[in-house]
Amino acid sequence: MPCGIPILAVALGKDLIRFFENKFTFYQGDRTQILSYLIPGVNNVQQRRYWVWYVNVKQEKLKYLLTDDAVRPQMVFVNI
Repeated sequence: MPCGIPILAVALGKDLIRFFENKFTFYQGDRTQILSYLIPGVNNVQQRRYWVWYVNVKQEKLKYLLTDDAVRPQMVFVNI
């Protein structure tokens, strides 16, 4: 079950932006994966860092987790 958040790079500060430039971050733990990468903007304006957290869950919990705030079932992800 993924949870993705595009973060406006300006909010990270210049030091973190420079640190993460041209880097793809990946972490794999027990029943979880996290990845992060830069989404370039036009002339580096509105540049974003995309952060995604995947959590492995049992099949029977997917229906509950893939239901949005309007109680509509979703097939792939739920925006939060």
